[in-house]
Amino acid sequence: MLPRLRLLCRVRRYSSASALSPSPLPLDGPSILTASPNLVDSAHAPLTYCPTSTAVYENAVTQEEAASLVHDIESRMKRRRYEKGHWDAVITQYKEVELPLPSESSSSAALAPLSDPSIRAIERLRRQLELQHFGSNGAAADQDGRTKDKVSWISCHGIDLKKEGQLTAHVDSVRYSGLIVAGLSLLSSSIMRLRPAAEMHDNSGRKSSAGDGQNSEGDNKSLYEPKPTEATDDGHVDLYLPPLSLYVLSGVSRYQYTHELLPCGSEFVLEDGSNGDEKKSINVVRDRRISVIFRDAKE
Repeated sequence: MLPRLRLLCRVRRYSSASALSPSPLPLDGPSILTASPNLVDSAHAPLTYCPTSTAVYENAVTQEEAASLVHDIESRMKRRRYEKGHWDAVITQYKEVELPLPSESSSSAALAPLSDPSIRAIERLRRQLELQHFGSNGAAADQDGRTKDKVSWISCHGIDLKKEGQLTAHVDSVRYSGLIVAGLSLLSSSIMRLRPAAEMHDNSGRKSSAGDGQNSEGDNKSLYEPKPTEATDDGHVDLYLPPLSLYVLSGVSRYQYTHELLPCGSEFVLEDGSNGDEKKSINVVRDRRISVIFRDAKE
């Protein structure tokens, strides 16, 4: 039996006023992100799923910004080989690199500065995440329903996943990152699937087995948790992630659901808003994929 869920399923409210201190938005790209509900298929969602805990935003960056980010990521990875697998077997056939802003310290001091369009895109997306997902306007909260108004960020990571690569079911570390996980998708479309995890995570990052309630804690400092077993609940939620889109996981989807990328050739059921309730299936041929991952820092 799963432990009692303590997360609040709150209605996301959008407002031009934020509890966060205001700052001017860069002019490039959309000034306000608008979620695309038709890119979230919750037809088979478990009873524990909270609709406000996921969002997908189409065209979150411009083509120029996307090209700049891809160039910056590729230039930092050109001497690297694709890794066969992460230590926890979550991801295979991939490269990963930090994308620190000029104001951020980095463990990779030799990296060249990001280009201006990349910096503007990252800064604007962070600001939009703060405005729409934190404080009184958002749905980002820990398992006790606590949110935060002041947000600090971990340096973004760029991930290059080969066509043959896999991202298997996992929960991003709750010991070293905060209330949301967000990802900007570039180059290739993909489908992300969310499923309830059999291992739940408390605010300290300890894992509690759904079966016996015993806690265990790992020693490795990583932004990923080892692949958990999945709960017996067969339900799932699918997110369609076209290029230039930004997905956001918070609340239940962040802490108590695993996320993974489905293999090439998987189908997504898309509601066609132009034809009422008509739905159509999209066969998603995933090719090489680059993503930029956003994580807020744990307080």
